[in-house]
Formats: sequence, structure tokens, C-alpha cells
Amino acid sequence: MFLFFRKTWIPVGWLLVSHLAMLWPKDKMPDEKIEWFPHFDKLVHFGIYGGIVFSLFAWLILNGKINPQKKWGWGIALAALATLDGFLVEVLQRTPFINRDYDLADVLFDSIGAVLGLAAVMWFYHKYWAIKKPL
Repeated sequence: MFLFFRKTWIPVGWLLVSHLAMLWPKDKMPDEKIEWFPHFDKLVHFGIYGGIVFSLFAWLILNGKINPQKKWGWGIALAALATLDGFLVEVLQRTPFINRDYDLADVLFDSIGAVLGLAAVMWFYHKYWAIKKPL
């Protein structure tokens, strides 16, 4: 199940595309703002970082890159790194070159997405991936 997440290009591609979108300079973006409801961008940050942690941690687990007994330690470290990355992206958005909005609430939603992405991988791991198949 979820063999799709064994492919290396999934987490790497998601990481690159999302960072390209978040660090795209404001002057090269269209003038119209996409906001389907108030604070829509918070949902976007939540989804981006949930997807980063989910896809990368699922890749690590499904490809046997981490010891299953240490999965919680690796997962917490990955969620913390994702939160740090979200903060650094916000700092970079503040630079004159990118000139986009700096909002620490985005970092909060990045971290919530990262933690829930981790929780989702752990749920799938215990529900499906860790089950030993009978011979």
C-alpha cells in the first residue's frame, strides 16, 4: 500500500516545487490574489508542510532508510526541521529580493501541518505498513 511514496522524486519534487512557489519574488507574481476565504494562505502553509513531512517520512520508512525502533525520534526531528524551514522561508520572504509578506502565523500553520503529517505517517505505519504478512 502506498508504493507511490517509495519513489524518491515524490518528496524531493514536493520540497522543490513548494519552496520555489514560496520563495518566488512578489514582482514576478500576478497582481490578482487567490483567496477563496479569509486566511486561505494558512491552509496552504498547513498543506505544504504536512505534505513535505508526510512524503519524506513515508519515503524514509517505506524504503527502510530508518530503523523502525527509532521512527519517533526521526519523525520528531523531521517535524522540527520542517518548522525551522518554515521560519527560514518567512525570513527569506521578508528580504528585498523576494519582497513578500512576513507572517509568523504562517510558521504556526507550517508546524501544525508538519506535526499532523507526521501523525498521518505514523497512523499508516501502524495500521498498514508494520503488519507482518502471513506466509
